[in-house]
Amino acid sequence: SYGNAINLSDPPEEIRRMVGDAGRAGITDLFVQVRGRGDAYYESELAPPGPPLLDSWRRFGHYDPLGMVLDLAHERGIRVHAWMNVYLVWSGEEPPEGHVVLEHPDWVACDRRGRSMALMSRRAFESAYTEGVYLDPGRREVVRHFLDVVRELVERYPVDGIHLDYVRYPVMDVGYNESMRAGFRRRAGVDPLELEWNASGLERERGRSGRVELGGEWQEFKAAQVTALVGAVRGLTRSVNKEMILSAAVKPDPEVGRREVGQDWVRWVNEGLVDVVAPMMYSTSRETVRRQAEALARLVPPERIWPGIAVYNQSLSAAESKIRDCRAAGLDGLSIYSYNSLPGGGKSLARLSRAR
Repeated sequence: SYGNAINLSDPPEEIRRMVGDAGRAGITDLFVQVRGRGDAYYESELAPPGPPLLDSWRRFGHYDPLGMVLDLAHERGIRVHAWMNVYLVWSGEEPPEGHVVLEHPDWVACDRRGRSMALMSRRAFESAYTEGVYLDPGRREVVRHFLDVVRELVERYPVDGIHLDYVRYPVMDVGYNESMRAGFRRRAGVDPLELEWNASGLERERGRSGRVELGGEWQEFKAAQVTALVGAVRGLTRSVNKEMILSAAVKPDPEVGRREVGQDWVRWVNEGLVDVVAPMMYSTSRETVRRQAEALARLVPPERIWPGIAVYNQSLSAAESKIRDCRAAGLDGLSIYSYNSLPGGGKSLARLSRAR
């Protein structure tokens, strides 16, 4: 399968052109971003319209971009996956009225000091290599809210799949709400805050290996919260349409993903919680991508991997080389990130889809 990522803030004529280009290039699947920063690029009663879409409405009149894509793509036999950012919900100035950050500030993730990400500066995010404000994966209300958003979407639109992005913690160390701390205390007998402010005491009590083991348990506990959401989305999509594909954009190094941001995606694949993963193999280094492809093909069934190859940061010829290396490693799928970054539009898309 060939996936191609597009956004839905473009005007109607651009949307028609994108879908037409995909059809002519032999693309089988479109990942269309319908939820960017806690907003909606479709008709929703649960999330405000995305600011770029509002701008398009002001210029071109009201239209339903997801509805347009579905009609145009299905006419061509192309599957449409609703691409949804899960925990990352804001990265601009003041969120729009009705936004989840304004409506439920207590759902925002906080650091060890109890400081909400909603109160952090852009400089703090940049220094921590973090994209913006995340909701807390450890809050049940966050899971319920996201499930409501997914349910509204799949009941209103005949999408062929749900694609989860930012389904992880940020690189910044957060997740210390009281319910998470209490849950870990019940499990391990230790407040996770002690892992930093009482490290020496824990080492005296449990030894160095015991302290390190506790740190690993805390990371596993955090990862379990993300896995629980993925499993809940799996259950919901199957209850609506058993044929609906559930996929996720994931870190290409599964150990880094699991340990550092709570993204245990090998487990998700092997336990059937997702049908497909798109590892974000965006490195400009051909050798790095080749090694990643070969390693991933040994971890999970290769047909369950649609490697994500970037075109925003390298030439078409460089991207073609990486696609060929992925094919050689046994990965037959392909996800191109993204259409709007392609120089030459449809011609470039066709060229990449033919790479062998």
